[in-house]
Amino acid sequence: MVSAHSLKVLYEEMIHDKHDLKIVADLFQNELNIQDATAEDLVQELSTLRDEGCEDLVRMSGIYKCLDKMTLSPDIILEFRESQLIYLEQNDCSSWFGASGCFWSDADTTGLNRSLKDCYPGLREFFVVKLGVCTSAYDSLLNETSDDPDHMREVILKFMEEVGECVPQFPATPLQTKKILPVWHPDGTVVLCSVDTDFAIADRKPLAILLDNSIKILNFDLGDVRYLWPFFEWLEIADRRLSLCVTERVTRTPDGPSVLNEPYSRDLRRKAHHITRVADTFNTFATYGDATRLFQRLKTIRVVEVCDIFSEMEIVQDDKAIRSAPQPTTAYVSDEDLDFTIYVSKNKKETLFSVLPRILEAWLRQDRYHWHTFEVISSLTSIIASDISVLDKILEDQGIV
Repeated sequence: MVSAHSLKVLYEEMIHDKHDLKIVADLFQNELNIQDATAEDLVQELSTLRDEGCEDLVRMSGIYKCLDKMTLSPDIILEFRESQLIYLEQNDCSSWFGASGCFWSDADTTGLNRSLKDCYPGLREFFVVKLGVCTSAYDSLLNETSDDPDHMREVILKFMEEVGECVPQFPATPLQTKKILPVWHPDGTVVLCSVDTDFAIADRKPLAILLDNSIKILNFDLGDVRYLWPFFEWLEIADRRLSLCVTERVTRTPDGPSVLNEPYSRDLRRKAHHITRVADTFNTFATYGDATRLFQRLKTIRVVEVCDIFSEMEIVQDDKAIRSAPQPTTAYVSDEDLDFTIYVSKNKKETLFSVLPRILEAWLRQDRYHWHTFEVISSLTSIIASDISVLDKILEDQGIV
């Protein structure tokens, strides 16, 4: 020992005969009343080894094995939780943790920081039962038998808190058949399901509200959905997000006057070059393939006011199309006319420029991907809201070439 002289170690080096060594041990323990090291002594030894930078895994394992044979007081257990007394090695790196900062995993996974099994395979009972080290949340997901959706929700959140960006290190396949996902059903019940159930992920609150009573949807709020996104990608269910699965179907009143809004039309045509620069930067050309063809199309843009426009949101679940109730909407893009036309409701034309960036971004993207949605909408907002004389400088500041 470093913190105290160990007679056993000293005499084991000098006396190799087991019988003679036992006689010496009896002398010290029974005649001279020299006591064995206590749990407090061993905890002090761990603290000293930690402070001196010791990296001897075998030595630490021996101390933990001695502690495992003892009855630990509540104070000792508390010290293990509050102090960094557990030594771990992984990938040529070593560190010390408290009992609340590491976990035990029996799963056959790749190594992960703070997992104890690889370092101390025979000491599960000591760490888990005596010290109260938690089992890995991945193990909990694999072996969970609870049918309580709220409980499983907490286990999933704990798993992500535990592993963070390391989630791809775990095999996803064993979990894809497990009923661990809390899914809200149209009848109001929340049931644990596997990925085989056809459900959606609510990554857009307005879409979730419109379709909430009609579809099966994962029972996590928007904040949890963002936090758990690496988890959804890992389980290969990220493509179930509403923003990708929902199709908007727009209709306008067939009768009634249509009026060309020349000022709006002229302003957007003058900015066709700047819109094309954004599309070129993010490689989103709608159906036109390149910047030149897109620019020629945008030069025909016109804004037409109509009486009423309605939209319905549609999603397919279990091979059945489900639609929301028709809702009044501000505008929509029609690329089927000879000219490129944006239809706007007369009753909502004052709000056109607040929704136009989103509408144009969706048209440019054509539902291919969402990697740069925020950046594209931000740039289009600047173009629509600003005078053409300052647009070059604004786009340069945003990194638009």
